[in-house]
Amino acid sequence: MPRAGVADRVRFVEATAQSLKLTGPVEFVLAFWMIHEVADPRRLLRSTAGRDRAGARVLVAEPMFHVSREEVEAELKLATAHGFDGAMRDGTVRFSWAFELERM
Repeated sequence: MPRAGVADRVRFVEATAQSLKLTGPVEFVLAFWMIHEVADPRRLLRSTAGRDRAGARVLVAEPMFHVSREEVEAELKLATAHGFDGAMRDGTVRFSWAFELERM
């Protein structure tokens, strides 16, 4: 149980390879060390784009020791093609390449 008093506003969802299992609009999505594991990242980003509100934020982090910066930049480019605005955030997440997206 979160201690910051946000339990009534935070919902943790364990996604599958076939679905993010999101219902209703969301304001924040954290994709931590996982997009490179998804068989169809385009589908994943498309389903995220369909569930979030304008102004919603997505933080993507990928492990530096397993995923190249070029691969992460390709993920960012794919995300921007699905209606997100984003930029690399070097040093934001320890041991990770990271980028932050905002739904436009």
